[in-house]
Order: sequence, then structure tokens, then C-alpha cells
Amino acid sequence: EAAGEAYQGATLLELFEEARQVVEQLEAGSVSGTGKSAVEDALSSLREVEKRIDCYGLFSSNEDKDDLATSDMKYLLVTYYTAELLANLAGPEDPSTRACCLVQAVENYGKFLALCERYDLLGESKMVVRDQPEEAVDAATVRTIKIARFKREKAIRAQIQQLNSKRLDYRRKESLALEEGSTSSVDRFDEEDERAAWSLQIELAVQKSLDKRKLLADEVQILRHKEITPTDTRGPGDDTTKEVVSQLHKVAQSLTGDREQRKAEVFRPSHTLPTMSIEELAEAEVARAAEERRRAEAAAQGSSRRRGSESSDEDEEGLRRQRALDDWKDSHPRGSGNSRIKPLA
Repeated sequence: EAAGEAYQGATLLELFEEARQVVEQLEAGSVSGTGKSAVEDALSSLREVEKRIDCYGLFSSNEDKDDLATSDMKYLLVTYYTAELLANLAGPEDPSTRACCLVQAVENYGKFLALCERYDLLGESKMVVRDQPEEAVDAATVRTIKIARFKREKAIRAQIQQLNSKRLDYRRKESLALEEGSTSSVDRFDEEDERAAWSLQIELAVQKSLDKRKLLADEVQILRHKEITPTDTRGPGDDTTKEVVSQLHKVAQSLTGDREQRKAEVFRPSHTLPTMSIEELAEAEVARAAEERRRAEAAAQGSSRRRGSESSDEDEEGLRRQRALDDWKDSHPRGSGNSRIKPLA
């Protein structure tokens, strides 16, 4: 009741936007040193928002997405934002508290996915939401699903950026028109654009929920295992126990690290990357071909010179022999010499 009185002067939208800004700061890694208190305040705001949503009856089990008011679509993200804040509320230095927070975060991710499934707002992740045993899916299928989700997430972000740019451009032009007193028409950011923007935000949150729910569930198991692992025993296996606990602590810290970096490592190519571009390879091939052509031309010229020299020597030798024959013919007229054998007298 005291919390309700504290938020009595704030509207539903103000409380929601306050919490949403904290979540966006967490995702961007720009929360200041007083981040824990900011997260706690944002969680309190979201709890108040959730109470008011139930009180106002904004969502009904008899509705589908076409029955949702555009102005109410944003409030579907309340449980998702709650899960995000709970996942960042406690650090790995307090395993017990963090495990409790992560369990609640996983539950809120599940509630968010169930709510989106009810309103058919899962997008292309519709077939992935229902839990399926990992051992029933081969590695190639898992990789294909991850690649498809990665591409879809990239496309969603691009569309959201485009719609946000359109919204800002409309507000800027509208402000200029009001200042100048102009009555010229301005391209409006209409309800259809607003609905598309929130639908994309919800689908992006679905993508993140699917990733983080599995990661946080694994981290809970590690933290629970760490809780039951004896750390104060003394005996022959004391060093081994400390080493195991240290490794578990490192794993728990890595799970809370940069998820974007881990995602990039998942989709890292398994083959060796090329050392040069296609343009560089083409230039090298052209240079190699030019060098081979130059060598072939030089070899052809050398062979031609050798053949010319040999032909010249042969011509001189033939001329010398012809001259010697002519000289012999001059000194030995035709018919001279013994034409037949004569008997001795």
C-alpha cells in the first residue's frame, strides 16, 4: 500500500517509460554506480504497472492481436522488462540471492513468451517457443535455427531503426511547422507505423527471451551446484574442491558477461578465413600472367636469334664449298684427264 501511495501521482505511461529507460541503459551498459538502486526502483515501478494493468483489465484471454489497442501494446513488455531487471539485480558475489533472482527472471521470460503466443505476436519464433528436448535435435538443425534467428534479429533491428528515424523526422518537421505557423501537410507517423514499431519491439524481445531464458536456467544450475559444494572442509581433496569452486565461479561470471560477444563466437566460421580479398587475388594472378608472358617472349626472341645465327653459318659454309667447286672446275676443264684405261706399251 505504501508503494501504491508513492506512485499515486504518476501515470501508467510514466511508470512504464521510467522502467523502460533503465532497461535500455542496462542493455547499453551505461548504468552508473548507483545501478542497483535504479534497478530496484524500476522493478517497483513495473510491479505497480502490472497491478494497474490487472486493475484496468487491459488484456483479456478472449482477445487476439487485432483486438489490442495500439496504445496498449507496449505494456505486453512489462514481464520482459521485469525479467531483464531481475537478471541484473544481484551479482555473482552472492550466489544464493542471484539464483533466486534468476529463477524469477526465467519465470517472467516464460510469462512473456506465453502472453505473446496467446496474442500471436511471436513472429518467426513461433515454432521455437515450445520447449523441445535438445537431445532430440541434431547439431546441424540447432545451428540452422540459430543462424535464422540471428538474421531475423538483424532485420528487426534495421526496421526498428528505420521507424524510429521516421518518428523523429516527423516530430522535427511538425515542430518546425508549428514554429513557422505553416499549414503545409507533414508526413505523419500514424497509428499503423506505431503499431508496427511496437510489434517489432515485441518480436525482438521474444528473440532475446529465447536466448536468455536458456542461459539463465543453466546459470541457476551452476549456482545451485556451487551452493551445495563444500568449501570449508579440510582434507586431502581440499585443493580439488577449491579448484572446482573457482572454475564454477568463472563460468558463472562468464554467463553474465557480454552476450553479444558470445553470440558472435557462436556464428564464427569453422573454416580458415582467406588471407586476401578477391581483388588482391586477381591482381596477383594478372601480375603472374604478365611475368610468364614476358619470360615466354624473351625465350622466343633468344631462340629466334640462335636459329638466325645457325642459318647464317650454314649459308657461309655452303657458299665456301660452292666457290671451291667452281675453282676446281676452272682448273679441270670438262673432258680432261683419263677418259678410259689405256694398255701399257
